[in-house]
Amino acid sequence: MVERIMGMHFIYHTQECLFDGWRPPKHDPFLTIGRWLNKGIDPIDLPLEERLHLYRTTFPDRPYKFKHAASLPSAKNGYFRDELWTRE
Repeated sequence: MVERIMGMHFIYHTQECLFDGWRPPKHDPFLTIGRWLNKGIDPIDLPLEERLHLYRTTFPDRPYKFKHAASLPSAKNGYFRDELWTRE
């Protein structure tokens, strides 16, 4: 569960939004339920860039970016074009 919490917002999505263009590829219902039970509070309050760095440091052999996003497919999909992936 620690891996899933650390990967929230760039690997695992916790909210339904088909049209934002930046929806991570994986869904874990337990993360969503956990957020509901905690009134939407994110247990790791870090900017996304720092969260990604923490994840990559903690799990160096695990993938963190995937070939498919969960939002509607588009050439302009923000998940694939975001600067987050190039600031490494």
